[in-house]
Amino acid sequence: VEVDEAFVGGAPKSLSGAYNPRGKGTGKPMIFVAASRDGQARARVVADDKRATLEPVLLEWIDPETTSLMTDGSKSYRGLGKTMADHQYVIHSQKEYANPETGAHVNTAD
Repeated sequence: VEVDEAFVGGAPKSLSGAYNPRGKGTGKPMIFVAASRDGQARARVVADDKRATLEPVLLEWIDPETTSLMTDGSKSYRGLGKTMADHQYVIHSQKEYANPETGAHVNTAD
């Protein structure tokens, strides 16, 4: 199962000299997404990306004893991965979007 977060609400409006942050600074709702590679997916609006927020939601959706988790390198996800049967991740800040050795990526969840 791949998990990731997204922010929804349309593109920032272009205003002369306006600062339009992306990601966590947008003020847009955060959506937590879990997607399996067979096409099933679930999503929920969450308050933040902290482990304490995400873990109860994820545990409603999956069985941690049998689930292989794939995420990006976020600290929240690393904590979640410790409770799963397996955890593979990619580190976007290092320009790693897929790992051919492990098969890890979060492109399905994106």
